Amino acid sequence: MRSPRCTSMSVAAAAAVALIPIATHALAEDATCASVFNAGERTMQTPNHQYATQTGGPYGAQGKHVETIHLDGVSYIQVDGRWHKSPLDRQAMMTQERENRRNARNVHCEHLRDEAIDGEAAAVFSTHYENDVAKTDSLTWISKRSGVYLRQELDMNLGGLLGKTHTSIRTSYAGVQAPAGVK
Repeated sequence: MRSPRCTSMSVAAAAAVALIPIATHALAEDATCASVFNAGERTMQTPNHQYATQTGGPYGAQGKHVETIHLDGVSYIQVDGRWHKSPLDRQAMMTQERENRRNARNVHCEHLRDEAIDGEAAAVFSTHYENDVAKTDSLTWISKRSGVYLRQELDMNLGGLLGKTHTSIRTSYAGVQAPAGVK
């Protein structure tokens, strides 16, 4: 669910998509949105390996594949087959995420259903939010056991030449290790 300045998923804009939560105005009032936002923060703080594919807009029909590893407060991003250490540490990403939430408007979250992802029970939420850069609609699968993101499907309308994009993100928490040779 991510906005103006992409954080955790950007060496490529794709990297910032991973944690895409949304708005703070709704946090205090809307328990459903708070569930989604809190899961996004737990995901940022839990070692994970995210696999994202972005299509549409500048990525075309073939799309762009990006992997991101979040481990020990550091993010590593693989773009075009090469791993890079993100210049943003976890604290900087959290600060950016909170700023993105403050700037979001027209925020709406809804619990749609429960289902399993790879055998793990999950709650599925739809989310809509807008900011100065895009309008975003997403589906987010949150683990009922650990409260972290398992999967996200995001549709963003960036307008103009960038147009509409779709991002699919799958998040794995097993055996997460830093990529070899990246400093």
